Amino acid sequence: IYGGGYGVYKLRVNGNLTNNGVIKDDYDTDGVLNADDLELLITGNVINNGIWECNFTTLIGNVAQTIYQSEGKLFEGYLTYLGSALELISQSDLTVTKDIGLNNVTLQMNNHTLNVYRWLSNGKIINCVLHNGYLQNINSLNNLTITGTVTVDNDNAFQGAVIVEDTLQSNEYGGGSTVFTLPIQGDITNNGVIKNINSGDMLSLEVSGNIINNGLWQNGYTKFKGTQDQHIALLNGHVFDGEFSDLDSTSLILANTDLTFSGNINLGRATLDMQNNELTVNNYKWLYNGYLKNAKIHNGLLSDLRLLDQIEINGCVEIGDKVDAVANIVVNDTLSATMYNGGTTTYHFSVYGSIENKGFVGQIFDDLLVLEVNGNIINKGTWSVYRNYLLFYPNSIINSVSCFNNGTTNMQFNGSIISGSGAPAYSIISGGGTQTVTPNQSYDLSVQFTPTIGDTTALLNIDCTEIGTLNNIYLVGHNYN
Repeated sequence: IYGGGYGVYKLRVNGNLTNNGVIKDDYDTDGVLNADDLELLITGNVINNGIWECNFTTLIGNVAQTIYQSEGKLFEGYLTYLGSALELISQSDLTVTKDIGLNNVTLQMNNHTLNVYRWLSNGKIINCVLHNGYLQNINSLNNLTITGTVTVDNDNAFQGAVIVEDTLQSNEYGGGSTVFTLPIQGDITNNGVIKNINSGDMLSLEVSGNIINNGLWQNGYTKFKGTQDQHIALLNGHVFDGEFSDLDSTSLILANTDLTFSGNINLGRATLDMQNNELTVNNYKWLYNGYLKNAKIHNGLLSDLRLLDQIEINGCVEIGDKVDAVANIVVNDTLSATMYNGGTTTYHFSVYGSIENKGFVGQIFDDLLVLEVNGNIINKGTWSVYRNYLLFYPNSIINSVSCFNNGTTNMQFNGSIISGSGAPAYSIISGGGTQTVTPNQSYDLSVQFTPTIGDTTALLNIDCTEIGTLNNIYLVGHNYN
């Protein structure tokens, strides 16, 4: 007891320290715990088999030190490293009730559990099961498993495989709103919760490896940052919340399962290959700025996007600016122009492939959809596109149109004709003519383009009142491949 205020008594141990009893601070005369503190400065190894209650434990060795606690024991107080060695080695699970300051040393946990009550700062951890704690300037290497609630502040990075079994969250800024960025230079698997600590302070993950989500993924931002192909997977019935983006356009994102997103997806000029899995996007969120391949799209707004290979439209998918397809498209539900929100505008959607409609293609708002197809048009549903174009090229000179009768009564087609100044460049080579189409049958015709000098336009008119805007199809022939 200092007896005249607060004092810290320092005891230097030049060698190893094994505690089988009690190491503690004293009490003052008023019975206040830790009124005066004991600080141990230890150059050797540490073993705790008893009660360790001194407020400060400082490791000062110039060679690698080991630290061990028996089962059920803990270090009550601050643990600080001030030595000159490169590594501190844990030989058991460790529990520290106050801050851990590593001061640039590497704490080798050997897959043991590090239970942190408060701050873990300024160093590296290797092969660690981390239970609780606030992290600042911590670099995790190799394998990291998160149990309890781990809160990340600034300047942290995880290198290697990360598994979240409980909770990974951002810190609370305390003076407004901010974004805490956590680079993950490896794979991350979430079996628990990844989230923002509140609605204002966001956690942003920058992941260079693969992403697997089996839990709640609710942080503000997730960014793909790998220079190699990255895989993403989602447990059935779960959702990726927050905003997603890709920071490296040279990499390929591969979906190993169906994916569901509640926020916007900015592909950053990269390609998302759904590998024929379903991609569900919130009805009012955007998928934009890149390439989407082999996808079954369920809902979402599309902008500045190229669709590739095989595409299915499920749910309500809306077309915005700069969307085209080098793909065959099947519409099972709704494909429409999006809402401009400032008057009426026209959205052009070019398809270099065939389009088959089994649902609805057209407008559901005041804004208009123009469809330009270099391939076959097959309509088995409702077609109310503002204007239809068939595109022809010297290396792609035949397109076909099929109109199915899905009703219960006959449909009467009164013939098909090609008119306009460019009509001589086109001919109906099969189908067409006058025909009564019974239920479950179709009216088919094929149009051939004979390339001429310059672009050539004409109008194909299919005389049938039941097929909507497909009555008039503009034929556009180009003189380049």
